[in-house]
Amino acid sequence: MKFDSASGATTEIDENGDTVIIPGVITTVEVKCRFEPNSKGQFLISNDGLQLYYAWMVYMPLDEVKLQSGMQITGFQNQDVIAFGTVQRFSEGQLNSTAWL
Repeated sequence: MKFDSASGATTEIDENGDTVIIPGVITTVEVKCRFEPNSKGQFLISNDGLQLYYAWMVYMPLDEVKLQSGMQITGFQNQDVIAFGTVQRFSEGQLNSTAWL
């Protein structure tokens, strides 16, 4: 899995009143992990009570990385892209970490 990590980011309000994130230093991070498709059509419940459908569950070593909601993730097998998505939820369990894309 690869993703870009930004440090030193700041936020500003644009002319429409929307919050815009201005990244600081962007670094590409690679982590060994396992992607499993959501072949059963399961969904997450958001904090607002909405159903969030996800395409992939990503399992990775515990304490390897902490992902933020909204991050763009790309999954590779050898050099081929096998998955791409936005982190909807991230959880650290007892044995591994899981992200839902």
